[in-house]
Amino acid sequence: RSAGDVGEEEELLYQVLEERPDHREAWYSLALLMIGRGNLRAAEEYLRKSLEHNLDFEPALQLLTSLLLKSSRVEEIAELNRRKSEQEETGRVQSSSNRTSNIRWGLPSTPSATARWSQAAGGGGGMEGRSRPR
Repeated sequence: RSAGDVGEEEELLYQVLEERPDHREAWYSLALLMIGRGNLRAAEEYLRKSLEHNLDFEPALQLLTSLLLKSSRVEEIAELNRRKSEQEETGRVQSSSNRTSNIRWGLPSTPSATARWSQAAGGGGGMEGRSRPR
């Protein structure tokens, strides 16, 4: 890529972020551009922004962990891992709560049960075999 291409790409990413400041892939892409320029401080900041709302974006989490490891910041890595574990546990609790709620209302609670329920209710839920609405 030429310097002009990188500048245009960076400008486009900033435009995306103006409209959607929580766009984790745009923050991640900016971090990659900063690493390419040797600006690891900005890369770290952008990686943290890509993970701000949710730590489930593995490419950003792995790259941030790598940057922190290179500068021997193991305490921060431990903190990231602790937060990710908490987030995963919260997700499991919410998922379990949704299954319990579905059971209480007589709805299927697992993917296989959903498929069986859907079939028993008259098909796979798709439009196959049906005419399109006019």
